[in-house]
Amino acid sequence: MITRISTRLALPKRHALPIFQKILQARCSSGQKNAARQRGVTTYARVDELLDKNNNIFCLEINTLPGMTDTSLIPQEAKQQ
Repeated sequence: MITRISTRLALPKRHALPIFQKILQARCSSGQKNAARQRGVTTYARVDELLDKNNNIFCLEINTLPGMTDTSLIPQEAKQQ
């Protein structure tokens, strides 16, 4: 039996200045694309990252088969785009 649970992407909306947020977003996006390419990903994937207190970005995992249910993060992110 599968039990439906709620998944929520929780990111602080205003944790930094807008210009810093744009720079950080670009760094994350670039790093995610590079990490996926280096591992041979040719379609979509979810790349989980960690940001430390010194703004260093660490790749935690590349999920090449992320969930696509109503409670999964990729559909939630797509709705926000």
